[in-house]
Amino acid sequence: MHVIKRIISWSLLVMTGLYVVTGFGITAFRTVTPATFGLFNKVLSFRIHDALWAPFLILLGLHLVLRFVAPSDRKQNEKTAH
Repeated sequence: MHVIKRIISWSLLVMTGLYVVTGFGITAFRTVTPATFGLFNKVLSFRIHDALWAPFLILLGLHLVLRFVAPSDRKQNEKTAH
């Protein structure tokens, strides 16, 4: 379970960063396009940003559910130590 939680957490972090960069690519495209060496222009940023909302919400939901359903190993170790 620990490995799954780590994969979801890191994937959510990467997706959040991409979501922020593409959001800036839409609103501040004159800055983001040269900063990304032309990789994210306004049109591509909008397409990626628009396509990320569903996977972002799924990962966020999984992250929150696993946080409350499966407590961390650290908390379980503290309970057994006492």
